[in-house]
Amino acid sequence: MKKTLLIVALGLLMFSGCNDNNASQVKQAIEVSSSSSSVAQTKGSTSIPNQSKPLSIMGSEADAVMGTNYVLIFDDSGSMDGDKIVGAKNAVNTFLSSINKSDTLSLVTLNSGSFTGSVSKTKAFLNKVSANGGTPLGSALMTAYSLINSKIIENKGYGNYVIISITDGESSDDVVAPIVRIYEESKADIILKTIGFHISDNNPLNSSYTQYFSANSNSDLSNILNSIQAESEDFGDLSTFN
Repeated sequence: MKKTLLIVALGLLMFSGCNDNNASQVKQAIEVSSSSSSVAQTKGSTSIPNQSKPLSIMGSEADAVMGTNYVLIFDDSGSMDGDKIVGAKNAVNTFLSSINKSDTLSLVTLNSGSFTGSVSKTKAFLNKVSANGGTPLGSALMTAYSLINSKIIENKGYGNYVIISITDGESSDDVVAPIVRIYEESKADIILKTIGFHISDNNPLNSSYTQYFSANSNSDLSNILNSIQAESEDFGDLSTFN
């Protein structure tokens, strides 16, 4: 596609006599071609442009929806037993305490169901979760996608939407298709942040469709969640969006 556009651009130059105005238009076409192909050609989390933007911010109606809508996927599989799940719960509870009053959060576990409610009730639900079962992360992603879509409809598209996935192992079901679907159907306006907890970076969560983080300790996980929350505070200034 990029090669085709370049040929067309050169043809325009020859046909037009290469005046300054047409040369400028051709240059823009080439730049657009290069930009549009960058995601497809580059692998890794750095290939995705800044996804930190709302679906729609405009007019006075948007003023009523200032917060970030989170869905957090929590791995409660058997491999999380012991210090892992204790450390992960502590990090998530700290994150819950730090979110703004205008933010919303739903919690999705891999084996213990999901919960949407106040911060205190979400903490109570999480604290009862135990590490037991498999790792159906693909299914959990689709549950998170359904929950966040419901929030988008409720907010008429205004606001910011973030799915955070924390897991320590390979998914027992297909995780690639849900990741691609969430990215493509939302046109990257649902930000998908994936955190590999004590696992190799060479896993399907680390893809060009996600913002991937590697947490090799409990403190790493806490720092990552803190950075995600701090980033969400920057969404609050609606004047920065067109």
